[in-house]
Amino acid sequence: MFFLVLWTCGGFSQSKTDSLLGLVNRSNEKQKISLYSKLAKEFLAEERYDSAYYFFNKSIRSSDFFGVTLEERENFYYAGKCCFHLKKFKNAEKYYLRYISSGVSDTTEFYIYSLVNLGNIKMTQDKYPLALDYFLKSYELIRKVENRLVESKILGNIGNVYLEALKNYDLALEYYFMSYNVAPFGNDGEKVKLIALVNISLVYSNLDEYDKAIMYLNKALKRNLRLNDLEINAKVHLSLGEIFESQNLRDSATFYFRKAYNDYYNINDKAGLSRSLINLANVYRSVNKTDSAFFYYSYALINAKNQGVDQDILNGLLGISKIYFEKHKLDSAYSYLNQYISFKDSLFSEMERKKISDLEMETRYTEMERENKLLRKDKQITELAEQRHRSDKNFLIAVSLLILLVAVVFYSRNRIKHKSEKRYREQSKKLEELFVILNKTQNAILIMDPEGNFEWMNEEFVKLSGYSFDDYRRRGITNIRKASFNDKIDQIIDECISIKTTVSYTSPHFAKNGRNMWLQTTLTPVLDQKGEIVKLVAVDSDITQLKDAEKEIQEKNVQLEEKNRQLILSEDSMKKQSEQLRKLAAIASKTDNAVSIMDAEGNFVWVNDGFVNLFGYTLEEFIELKKGRNLTDISSNSNIISILKECKEQKKSIIYSSDKISKWGKHLWLQTTLTPVMDDSGQISDLIAIDSDITNIKIAEKEISKINLMLEKTNLELARLSIVASKTDNSVMIMDAHGNFQWANDGFTRMYDYSFEDYTRKFGVNIVNTSSNPNIRQILHSCINNKESFVYSSFSHKKNGDKVWLHTTLSPVIDHNGILSNIVVIESNINNIKEAEEEIRQKNIKLQETNKKLLESQSNLEELNAMKDKFFSIVAHDLRSPISSFLTVSDYLSNPSHNVTREQMIHFAKGLNDSASHLYKLLENLLQWSIFQTGGMIFNPENILLNEVLAQNIDLIKRDAEKKEIDLTFSIEENTKVLADVDMLNTVLRNLINNAIKFTNIGGKIDILVKNNNRYVEVNVIDNGIGISEENLEKLFRIDIRHTTQGTLEEKGTGLGLILCKEFVEKNGGKIKVKSKRGQGTSIIFTLFRPGFKN
Repeated sequence: MFFLVLWTCGGFSQSKTDSLLGLVNRSNEKQKISLYSKLAKEFLAEERYDSAYYFFNKSIRSSDFFGVTLEERENFYYAGKCCFHLKKFKNAEKYYLRYISSGVSDTTEFYIYSLVNLGNIKMTQDKYPLALDYFLKSYELIRKVENRLVESKILGNIGNVYLEALKNYDLALEYYFMSYNVAPFGNDGEKVKLIALVNISLVYSNLDEYDKAIMYLNKALKRNLRLNDLEINAKVHLSLGEIFESQNLRDSATFYFRKAYNDYYNINDKAGLSRSLINLANVYRSVNKTDSAFFYYSYALINAKNQGVDQDILNGLLGISKIYFEKHKLDSAYSYLNQYISFKDSLFSEMERKKISDLEMETRYTEMERENKLLRKDKQITELAEQRHRSDKNFLIAVSLLILLVAVVFYSRNRIKHKSEKRYREQSKKLEELFVILNKTQNAILIMDPEGNFEWMNEEFVKLSGYSFDDYRRRGITNIRKASFNDKIDQIIDECISIKTTVSYTSPHFAKNGRNMWLQTTLTPVLDQKGEIVKLVAVDSDITQLKDAEKEIQEKNVQLEEKNRQLILSEDSMKKQSEQLRKLAAIASKTDNAVSIMDAEGNFVWVNDGFVNLFGYTLEEFIELKKGRNLTDISSNSNIISILKECKEQKKSIIYSSDKISKWGKHLWLQTTLTPVMDDSGQISDLIAIDSDITNIKIAEKEISKINLMLEKTNLELARLSIVASKTDNSVMIMDAHGNFQWANDGFTRMYDYSFEDYTRKFGVNIVNTSSNPNIRQILHSCINNKESFVYSSFSHKKNGDKVWLHTTLSPVIDHNGILSNIVVIESNINNIKEAEEEIRQKNIKLQETNKKLLESQSNLEELNAMKDKFFSIVAHDLRSPISSFLTVSDYLSNPSHNVTREQMIHFAKGLNDSASHLYKLLENLLQWSIFQTGGMIFNPENILLNEVLAQNIDLIKRDAEKKEIDLTFSIEENTKVLADVDMLNTVLRNLINNAIKFTNIGGKIDILVKNNNRYVEVNVIDNGIGISEENLEKLFRIDIRHTTQGTLEEKGTGLGLILCKEFVEKNGGKIKVKSKRGQGTSIIFTLFRPGFKN
């Protein structure tokens, strides 16, 4: 039932979002703020709330950095709206509070909608007073804007707080009726009216006034015929089913629960489906149809788990457990019962965690509550000033009317001097009559200006509607066009103004006390000397009784026509009916009981009006309902056949009891007197049954039995309590029936260090004011109304400020009349339990964190070991080749039989030198990498002049470039400094430049470009050599994959150079990446932080 005001926007094309995303990528950080906002609004228009929230959040974070502009404040509201839809209520609350505290006007629609949704969030957190404050504040503001649709929805929300949370049914009814009356015409307003009717019925259901509840639900169904809103139908059908179930009218309950299920299925409301299924299961279980009940419980449980409907999950688990118990399948029963207990405990733990987290928000609300108090005081001062102003205004209006009357009199008299005496007498008579009507008429009179705005109303008008002039102003209804419930009121007023004559019309009206009325209104224009309208006078007469009489006459005319039709059917039928009426006259004329006449066989032939009034059925309807017209078909008494037989055989009256269900679903208990009627020959010609309603007697008997049981239970509890109170260290208190403390034992003083008198003087005498449990009002209300014990947890503080956790039991004391006389409160100190729970919880958290870290470490270690195993396998393979060459050549040379020439010796020596050089480089890289991996390398970052380091490394390597006739150039700004370890930087530069030379063809080109950015320096080594394939690009920085390629002159590599570069660059806080295409060259880019910019 919660109300939510949401904006929607138009659709958009995919190309628009693509173009916006493209602009984002090409814009600076400040420009991105508005682009993020536009993107978010586009996603919001498609109700893609996740995407919308993502970009609103990015826009807000950026604007927080640069400063929030006036236009960007709306993003707070939109972000809150997205979070509200995603049920991220904490984030939604944060953004709504930022919006309303950002300095925007409190009369903007977004400001009001933010307050409304903050109220809805507080309802989900069970913080009902705060929710009420938000709703009341939004109500005050929306009245200034004069938006009747939103106003009516807010009034409904206020009613919801009073109904669901505060259980103040009178105020709930008042606000629901106001919501109904304020809602405008049109589909949206009609939906609000229908919701108001359903909510009104819920109030009456809570008050056990089921007839009224059913009346308003039927009214809602009738009004919904045009709108055909399936959600409304579902709520109405579900409510009707629950009402009939509470009265044990299970057939009717099943009928409406099935209709509710179909409605919720059609609108795909899973939560509603769960509730309908649970209710159906409960009905079937109550009539011992356990198979059907089990099916619906299981279906409901599956649906509730999918939707996360906690209460229905509990109901499903408990229902299935009970069925298994009834079938003596104890293993299954205990299994489901354990699931029920575990789930319930988890919900309780979740609630406790929620309460702890909610404490963090209390400070924020304190200031808002203070502001609300100041606003309420300002409102009271304003209302007093307005009241005084209205009094002065009414006085001036009265004086003006009197002056106007006198002026008209003198004016008329002056004119009459020049005209006939007859005209004078007629005018005077009319004025006198008008004066009498205004002052002494019993009709309701309303005076308005020519536009229909209210100016004055007499006391009868206030009595009739229940609303004073000030009430109408507060509700924003000050014009007859808004106040009237006549659909054609605009046409009627326009007709009155255009033809300047009196018009009459009828309309329904809903008084403040909820009474539905019909009014006959006479609308008269008052003209000045020029014939212009200066006032409109409306005179209302209550014609409700006349309307009811007309309806009753119409219904009776229909019944009379039907009876006349039946009388004309045949002369025999007419004679028979006359005889029946003669027999009935002696009985039916003097009783209000249900009287029915049967023939000698027990077949019904006639019933009196008392029968129809009691059961709600005519005879024909009753026969059709029972599928038979004989007493044995109709009576619920199991012995009816023997009763009828005894009555006929012994020809004497028999008295027996039975029960019936009335047309309205009411369960009636009846005492029936069955009397035979003899003809002249002493034979039974007819049977007369007189039914007396003894329902109240039966109810009283049940109540007496219930009270006796309660008395026994109370006496036993009191006996136990007397022992506990005298010997226990627990705190024992006695309250009156309203929760006010009357007495406390010595254990109370030991627990709190306060005497009973000091405690009540400081904290108050009512448990609602002293308990910290947020649900204490509902708990106390349930204890009082249900007359059952309740157990709950809370905390309090001792006199020295120490916190005490309490386990509290409320037990009602019932007197001999079955009335609750007192409530006993027993409080136990459970600090040890709470401390143990907290210690266990903290240990569990630490254990979970430790396990998580161990698992992550184990996973990383296993992955690292696998990579290193692979790496060492590769290195071993690379070491094997040059060593194998050494062995082969040395073996060959050591054999004297081989006559090695000088040229061969030189050739072998060169090969051995190349292999040794390659092996040395491999071992050198491997040594550096292993030292770095084991933490043996000293890392000493310092401010380095990159110009010098780059020049030194190029001087060392340029001979290799000259050998291949490669043009090696570099470009760098003067005084370019970086923060890095100089040895690591030298290794990176040498490796990258050597690689570029190795893979560049003779006569190629290598450029080294250094670029200064805001926070870092970018070094780019570019060659136009042979390039790298896409497949090999992915292998460059992996130690577990062997990747080495010969240079353009068959130069060999170790495969470790780039791995070392990556490790060293990242150790210095930078990043490295490679861009290359086969045959087009390679670009290797790495970055280093500038001094003073490293995180």
